[in-house]
Amino acid sequence: MANTRYLHRVKACIECRQQKVGFLYTIKTKAEMQRQIDELRASVEARAFHGTPTNEDPSPTICTQGESPQPSDFIANENIPQGPRIPIQGQGEDAQPRPYDQQFPCRRRSLGGVEIEPQKIADCCALFFKHYHPSVPIIDPGYDPDQYYSYSPLVFWVIVAIGSRRYESDPTILDRLSSPVISLALQMTAFTSQYIPIIQGLVLLCHWPFPIDTIYHDKSPVLAGAAMQLAIQNGLHMFSKRQDFTRNSLRPDQNEELFRAKLWTYCKFICQSTSCFSGLPPFLTPDAFDREHQHLRIIESLPPQVYWSQRLHKSLTNAIVTLMACTTAAEDDLDYHQMRAFIDLFDHEIQDTGDRAKEYLQAWYVAIARLYVRVFEFYSQVDEKTPERLIQLDSVARSVVELISAADKRDDFVLYSSHIVYRSLSLAGSTLLRLARCELNLPIDLTSLEVLYFECMRLLKKRSLQNDDLDARGASLLTQLWRSQRVFRQQDGTINSLRVRLRNRGPMSVNYDCYWYWVVEFRGQSDPYSTNKGQAPAQEASGEHEDTPLAQGSALDFDLSGNLDQLLLPPFSQMDGWIPPWEWSAEFGIPP
Repeated sequence: MANTRYLHRVKACIECRQQKVGFLYTIKTKAEMQRQIDELRASVEARAFHGTPTNEDPSPTICTQGESPQPSDFIANENIPQGPRIPIQGQGEDAQPRPYDQQFPCRRRSLGGVEIEPQKIADCCALFFKHYHPSVPIIDPGYDPDQYYSYSPLVFWVIVAIGSRRYESDPTILDRLSSPVISLALQMTAFTSQYIPIIQGLVLLCHWPFPIDTIYHDKSPVLAGAAMQLAIQNGLHMFSKRQDFTRNSLRPDQNEELFRAKLWTYCKFICQSTSCFSGLPPFLTPDAFDREHQHLRIIESLPPQVYWSQRLHKSLTNAIVTLMACTTAAEDDLDYHQMRAFIDLFDHEIQDTGDRAKEYLQAWYVAIARLYVRVFEFYSQVDEKTPERLIQLDSVARSVVELISAADKRDDFVLYSSHIVYRSLSLAGSTLLRLARCELNLPIDLTSLEVLYFECMRLLKKRSLQNDDLDARGASLLTQLWRSQRVFRQQDGTINSLRVRLRNRGPMSVNYDCYWYWVVEFRGQSDPYSTNKGQAPAQEASGEHEDTPLAQGSALDFDLSGNLDQLLLPPFSQMDGWIPPWEWSAEFGIPP
């Protein structure tokens, strides 16, 4: 009887009454009441933004199965025997059936004027947990779509959007959800008290971003920065020291600490990779992995895949930051011997980590990490005196294409791969192109190199989601450069494919520099890296290319369809706006 006096109905808050939101819960404590108020406020504002179910009253969503889940319920289930893997794609099986596999009903939902039918929602959720979730298992798969919406509208819509990437029954869903989901993600960052679902949603969006036609339109670096800062603000990076980042007294919870450690590992890996693989310096911060003796209990409890993946990723980010610091120096001031020593050191460290991890790391990702280190050879003035360094680079670039191709032949790997694979295939293709055009007499097999080069193009086109997205355009662009007789031609008329003119975009400078050669040759644009700034390209000098003053503020017609090979991409009939003439370099992120 002593406890029954606390069980009574409490009037809803003023804001909830104004929104006509019924208060359906029995309050036991003041803390629980505050939590329910926060959840209702977030739900009301999210619906006010776009997310109200179609043709339904605005009362809180009631789950179709069981009670309404709490945020802690969506911690990745520790009892599911599918160890987290970074960044294994599309592998593994779930040990328990999911509600949507049994066709439980779910509601029609609407976001930003885009309505999705219940069956399509269920199908997209099924595709997400089958093909995407095994590589980033930060959400428990044991709930139905309505329960995910009750937990977080952002997580729900991200699941639907990612699952729709290869949804053949309605290929328009992905494009229609692009703008509303990004807007919802940015708006939800204001709800810092609900940081776990926000981080989950942002991390997934960064790993599988919406297809875009220009790098300039990529929102991933912004979302990655928000996710990292939100995680650090709430102490995820010091996962067993959560008390230091909150004003409330917390009870130790080993399961929650383990989940926070796993979530931080995925957040750190994906968000830093978003920068590294875009040619931007990664955001580095000390975390619990730098102080293993203070967090040993939790670190030893992590799945081996998670632990070794963060070890490999740490070596890669340290290498990129160190080598990028070297390349920012002027070419004449660069200490080439020091750079080569760093390249060998970090490459050996990555190989050693891969050997020690054994089956816990995918061989293709170890090869990618090595490639992002070895491409710095293009900065170190390799010549006929050191051909072995280029031969080693050739071997690493080939292994990236071969391993990804082998994985794709096994289970259509590239169809469900993350942005890391796109960036790495583009970099591998640019590397092989440079080595094939090298005037040094290198003992490499050019015939097999050409076969792998076009296999790289095939994988990019297969991964493409739209006819004009970055994968498709990158494949066509690199194919045209292979046929070009002018690519890598310097001001003195010589061919020097080993020289990279961009020096501030890290490994991706090798790729972006190739794009500039394409623009100069096939679009007749002036070369911003020309030593003779007053010299115009042949097309402009002959008057074939019409200049429009930038001061007028009008966008020039940048239709690429006249130059792109129609046999490669027949639907490429409308390409306006890929690279606007104003600030063209921003389109590829050169410079930011």
